This record gives sequence, C-alpha cells and structure tokens, in this order.
Amino acid sequence: KLTLTTSGTYEGAPQLRPILVEWQLDGLSATKVELNGEKITSWKMQGNTLELAIDAQNVSHQQTIVVSY
Repeated sequence: KLTLTTSGTYEGAPQLRPILVEWQLDGLSATKVELNGEKITSWKMQGNTLELAIDAQNVSHQQTIVVSY
C-alpha cells in the first residue's frame, strides 16, 4: 500500500497532477492495482517493476494505491 499526500504550495501550482510511479516488486507480480478503492488498468509489469501512469488527480486530496499480488 502506498499513500501519497501533499503539503505546501506555491503561486501558480497546478491543482491537478498525473501520478507516475515505478515500484520494484522483487520476485512478485501484480495482479490488481487500485487507486482510492477503485480498480485501475493504467499499469504494467516490466520485469520486476510495476509501472503506473495515472491521469491527473487533485493534489489537495490524499491518494492511496493498493497493489495485489
């Protein structure tokens, strides 16, 4: 489980940002990935690395990624 929260801001900061994650899963292979409790399909395994590319999310909200393997 990976929880992403933001803190701080700067003038002109975007409210929406994409999430790009490369997560090393030694000896494991993901079978399902969820963002905030909803199944997502924008991921793939490259060897032992899980690659996530999630559309822009509101940076003022906590985002939780859960990987099943």
